[in-house]
Order: sequence, then structure tokens, then C-alpha cells
Amino acid sequence: MENKIEIEYRSVIDIKSFDEVLLTFRNNFQEISHTKRLSYMGFSNNENKSFDFRSRITNSESEVVVKIGDLHAHNRVEIPQKISKDQLAGFANIFSNIADESYISERETYNFNSQGDIVISLVKAATVAYIEFEILSSPSLFDENDSNLKKFIADNKFEIIDKIGFDKLNKTLSDNDDWKFEGTAADNQKLLELIERY
Repeated sequence: MENKIEIEYRSVIDIKSFDEVLLTFRNNFQEISHTKRLSYMGFSNNENKSFDFRSRITNSESEVVVKIGDLHAHNRVEIPQKISKDQLAGFANIFSNIADESYISERETYNFNSQGDIVISLVKAATVAYIEFEILSSPSLFDENDSNLKKFIADNKFEIIDKIGFDKLNKTLSDNDDWKFEGTAADNQKLLELIERY
């Protein structure tokens, strides 16, 4: 099975305009899902590669995902695997022993399909809202799909955040919306209680 390349850009919106943007998207694109997600997220870097480890539950469906490539890169490789709900905390503990930094996050997301297999995700955390524009591409069509995705974002009057903006968004999420997971007994108890709500 060929690994797909994930081409993704983000735009930040004012959280106060979330409902207005949601209505616009519902009027213009095909809504495919509304998700509530609890995620363990672990990040690790070495001199050659960056790794992003996820253990998450989305609307009662559980999975682990390993992403290889820089967080701001547009050619990350994504490798998912379905797991059972009772394995979530175990994977979070395994990954937290590998990752340099680990967090637990909760997000509400509305997903839409558009032309050209573009997926638009309108995401709300506690204090921040943003949009992810994504397409999965084969390596041979990367340049064409990347150009089409950028044009689509510009045509819809959104601004792509650069690496500085991306880092600022992630810092805001880490500081204000997520909590650091260190694998302690208290962390595990808190995570298990959250999992039960999903």
C-alpha cells in the first residue's frame, strides 16, 4: 500500500466568528461529519526527522497515528491504525516515553468536502478556532495538488498562516487549551476519566 502525502494548510479565525464561518461552509460545501475528539499528542525530533504520535478517540472510534515530517511541512507521511478504546491510555503512556513533549487535547470539528477531494475542517478549541485545508496526494501529483489547494484557499478569502503563525497557534493551544501529559498516576487517572466521556 502506497503511503499518501498529506498536503495541509491552516488559517486562524476569530473564535467569535466560528458560527458565522460554520454557516457559510454549510451553505457552500458538503458537510461530511461533526466530530468531538480527545487526543494524546506526542512530538519528537531528531536531526533527520520529526515524529508526531497520536492516540485518539473520535466519536467513539479509536486509533493511533504516526506522522513523519515537520509539523509545518506539506509532505508529511501519515500511518494510521485502528485500536480499541481500552488501548488509548496504554498507547498514550508508550508514546509519552518516546516523545519529547506530550499533551492531551479536546477539539470539536466540522468537516466538509469540496471539489478536487479537498477536505475542510473547521476546528474549535476552548479559546482558539482555525481551519485546516487538506488533500491527500500521491508523490507524483504533489505539485499539481499543492497549487490547486493554495488557489482554493485564496479563492475562498482565507489567509494561509506561515511557520511563525503556525508556531504561534500551537503555542496558544498548548498554553491555553491543552494540558501537558507526563504519564504520572494523576495524569493517567485524568485521561481515563476523560476517555469515559467519549
